[in-house]
Amino acid sequence: MRIGFWGTPFHAAGVLEVLLNSEFDVSVVYTSPDRKRGRGMKIEASPVKRMALERGIPIWQPKVLTERVVAETLGNAKVDLCVVAAYGYILPQSLLDVPNFGFINIHPSLLPKYRGPSPVASAILHEEEITGVSIMAVDKEVDAGPVLAQREAKICAVETAATLTNRLFILGANLLIKVLPDWFSGSLSLTHQNLGMATYTKKFVKEDGKIQWKNTAREICARLRAFSPWPGIYTYWQGRMLKIIEAYPIEYVSHERPGAVITLDRATKTIGICTGSGVVVLSKVRLEGRRDTDIWSFIQGHPVFVGSILDAETLGEA
Repeated sequence: MRIGFWGTPFHAAGVLEVLLNSEFDVSVVYTSPDRKRGRGMKIEASPVKRMALERGIPIWQPKVLTERVVAETLGNAKVDLCVVAAYGYILPQSLLDVPNFGFINIHPSLLPKYRGPSPVASAILHEEEITGVSIMAVDKEVDAGPVLAQREAKICAVETAATLTNRLFILGANLLIKVLPDWFSGSLSLTHQNLGMATYTKKFVKEDGKIQWKNTAREICARLRAFSPWPGIYTYWQGRMLKIIEAYPIEYVSHERPGAVITLDRATKTIGICTGSGVVVLSKVRLEGRRDTDIWSFIQGHPVFVGSILDAETLGEA
């Protein structure tokens, strides 16, 4: 069976690799147009495109999916099925109608929970213990198609959105190749999603990373994990943005106000920030315009940091 693959980022490339090492024939790849990335804003190909180039697979990078030529290229590829993994765009009906066996999507949540653009980050933000991956048939409604198969996964206490996303897509890719034979034979039972149980996620923006120190230490650190690597979480100190790169929460009673920087243990070089409940223990930070720095090295260079008050709303207090 011939498969067309639609995907863009690193974790989608992991899915493509699993398919390429399977019995199925990936005959064409669709991915986002090359974009400017990184500090130098150099034009770079997506991870999926780079893998397809290495394997000699034909690549298409349409800018407008509704143009007739896109459906024509897909038809000319004579694929039986298309697999979607984090492609990044809504597919029009003109494309969904082309392959005989339709489009199948790997979605990193247990649908109908956490539909939309940010299922993994949302699961971590809500401090879920269990998440999973769903293999679903794509229809005109976003993430609403019938489910072919699902697999649960436990969320580790220190797992970030980046690591969990990658793990879920690899889990989904291996589940996909197991169910595809039954999908092609028509023997696979589909489960229609319960619309009444559906929950939706939003697309996060940079401002979502502002730290509210009145929240609990657990909530703040969950946000850190959910927003790693992007948009990250940040506060302000002496008028400059301070990103929290690595930290963990502890139960600790302090009479200092939320946002106060305190020394927890000088012998172990432990620095924390008071919150509405508990303390966020800092491991690594990044001051605006600087590189990532372990907290004790940061303190050596900025000794007045301890005793200051951090505030995400007012650009900080010294």
